[in-house]
Amino acid sequence: MNLRFLLMLGLCVCASFIGAVENPAVHARTTVAAADQAASQEAEEQQAWLLEQQRWQAHLSLLAQQRQQEQALCDQLAQKQADLSQERTDIAQQHKELGLWSSMLVPVHAQLQQRLGQLEQTLYPGIIPPAELLETDVLGQFLYHFDRLHMAIAAADTWSESIEEGLLNDEQRAVRLLRCGAVAAWWLDFDGQQAGCARMVQGVLHLEVSTDVDEQKAIQAAVSIAAGQRSPMLIELPFVHAQQQGAQQ
Repeated sequence: MNLRFLLMLGLCVCASFIGAVENPAVHARTTVAAADQAASQEAEEQQAWLLEQQRWQAHLSLLAQQRQQEQALCDQLAQKQADLSQERTDIAQQHKELGLWSSMLVPVHAQLQQRLGQLEQTLYPGIIPPAELLETDVLGQFLYHFDRLHMAIAAADTWSESIEEGLLNDEQRAVRLLRCGAVAAWWLDFDGQQAGCARMVQGVLHLEVSTDVDEQKAIQAAVSIAAGQRSPMLIELPFVHAQQQGAQQ
């Protein structure tokens, strides 16, 4: 029984060996297929690795770009902080200089106000603009009164016609005042019946009545021309310098 089994096993082994020897093409195809499968698997693994490497490189590049942007933002913030610090330093220096200038302007401003007050006592109405109460610093007040003085200088070189109040025989009267700069002035009442020369005495406008009919007509014509009510023409007006008038009083 055992001998028979061994004989059959040997025959099977021989048959298999003979079959392999007789079919080398089958063996070769099997080997090539296995090699192709291994190469394909290796290529897939290599492609997957390349894709993973590219993904990490893109991620690293994005991180580097973000780092550059953050660094640029930090540089901008640092520059702004430096600029703000410099501005604070400049403002502090300007404030210090302004305080110094303000202290120097105090006596000059007082002299300017005093001079304007003196001029208001001698100059005709309309030359120096009326003062307003200002809630500002010394520099602002000085510039405001300096502008008043500048406007007064400009007005002192011009002719003007306006309605002003003055004293006529110790009575307050509103009249039409014709002013020739700061040199001389004439007045005319609203009904045209009275006219004459005007002068300033201690800050008050005094009206003097002219008894000369020709002078009254000349003043009336001059006031009408200044107001644009008549065509320009050459007119001779009575003239006495305001300072001489004040001295005579």
